[in-house]
Amino acid sequence: MTAEKIYAIKPNEFGWRVLPNLDCVKLGKNVRLGNDVKLDNYVTLGNDVTLGTGATLGNYVRLGDDVKLGNYVTLGDYVTLGAGMLIEKPAVEVRVDWGLMVAGKHKDGGWRVSVGCRCFTYQQAVKHWSGQKDREITMRALEYCRAEAVARGWEKKGR
Repeated sequence: MTAEKIYAIKPNEFGWRVLPNLDCVKLGKNVRLGNDVKLDNYVTLGNDVTLGTGATLGNYVRLGDDVKLGNYVTLGDYVTLGAGMLIEKPAVEVRVDWGLMVAGKHKDGGWRVSVGCRCFTYQQAVKHWSGQKDREITMRALEYCRAEAVARGWEKKGR
């Protein structure tokens, strides 16, 4: 469906727009959807979100304001991306013990990492997760994402 067709559906008493396939979505202002975009159930899109052609969002995906996903990017169930994330295919995705870690370029020129409801800069992630015994896998995945960020030019080495 196009964004215009979704906006034409009146939200229910909880703010959800119920699509013809009975999936529910919430759209912020000025959302732009490419051709063949697939939105699963309980997807929430912030203001000024842009989804490229063929983008697929799983159940309960939440995208903050100004998030931009390139063509054919797929996000699985329960992924949350904070405001300003720019994800192009292929994004950096690593399965950790408690969800999918997604790293991508940010509109400020840096990069961010998201897992579950968390969206951090590298420094914020290290501060939040370091020293926690149950987050050792998460920390190794974070270091992998940082190496990829350097390799892709999202972060200068030694920063």
